Amino acid sequence: MSLGDFREQERNHILIALERAGGKIYGPDGAAALLGLPPTTLVSRLRKYGLPRKHRPTRRPVVLEIPQPTADSETPMLD
Repeated sequence: MSLGDFREQERNHILIALERAGGKIYGPDGAAALLGLPPTTLVSRLRKYGLPRKHRPTRRPVVLEIPQPTADSETPMLD
């Protein structure tokens, strides 16, 4: 097996593991665990092969817009 064949095979194994793990790298159900690699090693291999890390969207806080009273609106009366 040539070095090129080995690298292609390794790249394919990484892609399969990422697919099975749903793009997750870290954790016991992540691709690194499936491959038997430390997660940091898998991240460096992703860089080596030019494979993008699947980023999860960051959760942003929900901003509620509270309507501001206008001069035309009535102020509710409290008993």
